[in-house]
Amino acid sequence: MLALSDEEVEALAYACGPGMEQCKKDFKKTNNRQYSIRLITLDRLKADLGKLIKKEN
Repeated sequence: MLALSDEEVEALAYACGPGMEQCKKDFKKTNNRQYSIRLITLDRLKADLGKLIKKEN
């Protein structure tokens, strides 16, 4: 079973939801490369998390 701390679960939940949405808005507004990199990282994190969940089930 995948063991995550409460802080990690909270961070993942935020990253996969409101954090990603806010990052997309900020990127559109500023076109800042930093937000682009963060979005790619969040997308990868979300994909990896999905794979882990499927593997666990």
